[in-house]
Amino acid sequence: MESRYASVIFGIAAILLLGFLNYALNLVPWVLKELGRDPTLTTRTDIWPILLSQSVNPFLGAGFNSFWSGERLKYLWEQYEIIQAHNGYLEIYLNGGILGLILLFVVLATSGWRLSRQIASSEEFPAMQFAFWVVMVTYNYTEAAFAKMGLLWFVFLLIITRYPSLEESSPPDVSKLAAP
Repeated sequence: MESRYASVIFGIAAILLLGFLNYALNLVPWVLKELGRDPTLTTRTDIWPILLSQSVNPFLGAGFNSFWSGERLKYLWEQYEIIQAHNGYLEIYLNGGILGLILLFVVLATSGWRLSRQIASSEEFPAMQFAFWVVMVTYNYTEAAFAKMGLLWFVFLLIITRYPSLEESSPPDVSKLAAP
């Protein structure tokens, strides 16, 4: 049990350290360049300012899944040949605004916290759930899978949903349901 706490604490510390080093030394572009990869994530980062320049309500966004519709979609396709933001967080902002991002971060924070706590007190399944949670959170930096009708979003919702164990649930008291 204690080793699971240590691995969770080590993982969080490693993420924070890497984040600080990236912020201080701008490591990601350098590492990508050394690996022979495009620092713009194959021009993904080039389209993000273009999408942010589109007029949407900053608090509510364009509306649920309506940013990529109508004249805006036609313009973005004709000018840039893009039909998605390639960033799950940006997609949520464009469609749901700051309110959508706040709701997403609440879901991510509460589910991540619960899953990390379960790792120390349970068997292997919560560790796999937390690993998928980490993958989904990082995957959405370069792809948009949040709130999409797809397999990744469906599996993500399944792993963050809390199901009561058999010990927590009790059968209904049928004696109270009997007719007098």
